[in-house]
Amino acid sequence: MDQQDNEPATKEDLHQVKQELAAKIDNLTLQVVKNSEQISRMVTKTEFNERSDELLHGQDKMMTILTRIDQEQAATTARIDRIESDVERLKTR
Repeated sequence: MDQQDNEPATKEDLHQVKQELAAKIDNLTLQVVKNSEQISRMVTKTEFNERSDELLHGQDKMMTILTRIDQEQAATTARIDRIESDVERLKTR
């Protein structure tokens, strides 16, 4: 719509504006649909918190197991050291 002066709009001008608006509305509609699809794939805050809690609980279990393994390893190493000391002591007799 090229209105350089204050001429009244013609039917052709109005038709052109209508087509431009329809194209913009179509683009906006596609964007809304795309955004809606993306939003539907997002997790809620509650879902996120639940998954985070599950992960933290799993990590706590792993840390408990690793701590137990470390303690067992330390106890085993100490026991081996005592046995080796006993063997050396018995050899020297």
